[in-house]
Amino acid sequence: MKNKKVIFSIYVVSVAACIIAGFLIGPLLTGNHPERELGSVEVPNNLEEALYGADVVIKGVVSKVEEPEKRSSGVGFDYDVTPAIISVSEVVYGEVPEEKEITFLQHGIEKDNPETDFVHEGEQVYLILVKTSDGKYWSYNFDDGVWKVRNGKVVSETTNKVLEQLDGTSQNTFKAEIKTSVEEIMSNNESN
Repeated sequence: MKNKKVIFSIYVVSVAACIIAGFLIGPLLTGNHPERELGSVEVPNNLEEALYGADVVIKGVVSKVEEPEKRSSGVGFDYDVTPAIISVSEVVYGEVPEEKEITFLQHGIEKDNPETDFVHEGEQVYLILVKTSDGKYWSYNFDDGVWKVRNGKVVSETTNKVLEQLDGTSQNTFKAEIKTSVEEIMSNNESN
């Protein structure tokens, strides 16, 4: 009888652990950040939809990449981030940051995540960002928000079919497309 109770207890704890792990790890795998509400990820049909959740789009230079640190998920576990200090030279869209420099939180540690496109000191970048509750910034949906300037063109590791259309375009085209899309979003919000 005692063995049945032990086996049943182990079973209940295992099922509960799997459910909790699904809620905790699921947002990381789907591109939702722990600070955001849990929900489904829909594939955008146009640039307006692809940018809908972004808080700010900036142009800047990576002035420093800091040592990795642990960040609390707020739901019982910590994860690695690699902060980068970005000197903001232009705000393409959104609220102007209070400081000329912002902290951009990169998911993970570069040596442990070779598939992730980390920024490096001296790089000129456009970043599509989501502001955290403590005033720092995440990339909007991982690689979708990181755009590096190379030879006057913007390049990204995005896998978003809508955003991929901007990969390899000139900086002027990139900014114009972002601004047009944001104006469309604002116009739609005002009419609703």
